Amino acid sequence: MHDAKLHDDDARLAALRRLDVLDSAVEEPFENIVTLIRTVLGVPIATVTLVDRDRQWFKARRGLDVAETARSVSFCTHTIQQREPLIVPDALDDPRFADSPLVTGPPH
Repeated sequence: MHDAKLHDDDARLAALRRLDVLDSAVEEPFENIVTLIRTVLGVPIATVTLVDRDRQWFKARRGLDVAETARSVSFCTHTIQQREPLIVPDALDDPRFADSPLVTGPPH
């Protein structure tokens, strides 16, 4: 079933602008979320990510040194286009991500 709301990028971006959160200061609640996720799931990287028109910006991050990356290489672009969780057992085996610098480069 096609979900029009998931593919209305202009409306999603307008909502993101209304929140006025892009490039905002560090906030403890978001920092707590990434710390908790990293601890509970035992993963090396955790982020709270906002997907802008041409980039994904990390409101909070652990295990990643950059504040943003190009949207064209982001996993989150795929995540926001579906209601189900995005599960990628091995990004090197997934043609959507195999050549991404987020997969082939540090800090993987």
